Amino acid sequence: MIVNTTFYVEPALKSEFEGWARDCYVAAAVKSTGYVSSMVMRLLVEIEAGAGYAVQLRFADDDAARHWDNAVAPELLSAAAKRWGERMVHFTTFMEELV
Repeated sequence: MIVNTTFYVEPALKSEFEGWARDCYVAAAVKSTGYVSSMVMRLLVEIEAGAGYAVQLRFADDDAARHWDNAVAPELLSAAAKRWGERMVHFTTFMEELV
């Protein structure tokens, strides 16, 4: 099961956000139950308001992915929202690899 969270950040936050994604968000996922792997990617589409990123976290099963989404991620995303306010927005999508 893959938990994909897409982020949009203002241009001035790019470097700071990339550090947070690596050192906080993914670091917490590595310690989470059922973590398998992760990828942090920059979106290559033009966005007027800033830069887009996709953080994909692969978990061993649905339970581990739901645990991340319900118990771990909300605290991290809430802290990020307090830190950056409306200068960062995000949404999360659950994915299943088919091929």
